[in-house]
Amino acid sequence: MKKLKVIPDGWSEYHRPAAYGFLTGLCRANGPDEETAWTPDNPAGIVPGPSRWTDEQPCSVQVMSEMGREVVAVGTSETIITHRVSLPIDCEVEPHDVITVTENPDDLRLNGTRLRVVSVGSGTTNWTRDIGCEELNRGD
Repeated sequence: MKKLKVIPDGWSEYHRPAAYGFLTGLCRANGPDEETAWTPDNPAGIVPGPSRWTDEQPCSVQVMSEMGREVVAVGTSETIITHRVSLPIDCEVEPHDVITVTENPDDLRLNGTRLRVVSVGSGTTNWTRDIGCEELNRGD
């Protein structure tokens, strides 16, 4: 049986500009948050890790699910909100990095949202780098 190609060579590179048109927001990425001592200026005791990129990058952020889970040791429950973030294919990001939505003209409520990277997607035909994240907090 002759092997027929459904997707031609170079299709990802050809389609990428169209996919990038959907990246209507801006994000920045930092390495994992670092805990530090409490201070009046930093009551949470958290310092962002080093910046991953020199400039903000275009992005698309979509809520994937809201899942409740019970924390048995404390006896309380929390809601985990997961997101898919799409970035230009050459953006470097690692699990545990923190993505911050800095500008989103389509939904201002998303601005300032911080997302922890859970998984970094890859595949044979990719137009964008899709990553799975959990929401850390929503900005003001």
